Amino acid sequence: MQHIIFGNYGNETIGLIEWAALKELDNVTVISVDTQWASMVWQERVNHGENLAWRKGFKIIRLSAKLGFAQLMQEQNNFPSPKYQWCAGFLKALPLIDWLDINDPQCEAVLLLGNRRGLAKGQATLSEFIEESQHFSERKIWHPLYQHTDQQLRELVERTGLAYLSHRSLECDPCVNNSFADFIRMEKSDASKTAVLEEALNKPMFAPEAFGDSKGIEQVIRWVEKNSKSATLQPVDMGCGSPFACGI
Repeated sequence: MQHIIFGNYGNETIGLIEWAALKELDNVTVISVDTQWASMVWQERVNHGENLAWRKGFKIIRLSAKLGFAQLMQEQNNFPSPKYQWCAGFLKALPLIDWLDINDPQCEAVLLLGNRRGLAKGQATLSEFIEESQHFSERKIWHPLYQHTDQQLRELVERTGLAYLSHRSLECDPCVNNSFADFIRMEKSDASKTAVLEEALNKPMFAPEAFGDSKGIEQVIRWVEKNSKSATLQPVDMGCGSPFACGI
């Protein structure tokens, strides 16, 4: 049986790679997707994650979105929102499904995702298995870490020698689900690329009413810096992007 770990090398993906190695799962492939909107600092983490998977004897696949985030926004002439996070299906699900249709035409592979009940309120009732996932052509989904606590996840990650991050995966940065902490730790180059895209679309990525009527990423960041009382690690609630391993 083919086991496919799908993620982007955040804490949950790294923990899942270590868990699979400890359980001696056979025929494991680790797949990530380049959304072409990652933080400028994220590639180093991806490289470390892929090297870890290789050391564990796993296969490594890096896919790329057919249309990168910026191109997709321009084609749609709009940004997604926390409520309507349509970007995940285009950026991540489509390239994975295309790969699966070629490499797993009988839909026999099991997809492993790092989602956990403790990750966000929306995942509080997460089950260990989804026998036939509508998101992945009725393939079976397995959430091996669904009951793992933050401490148990940290222990898995620390076993690998990789850093336990204080933030979500930066495969898309910024993300429409940014927390206050995410805005505060953003690289200036990632804010700048967002400002360029906002100008091209003549629309703000983040709803002004949610940030004191701030219009545009630079005003949003300044408002958050003035109004945020905490920049600590927060649960990653990726909403409707969760089935696609967003943020992990």
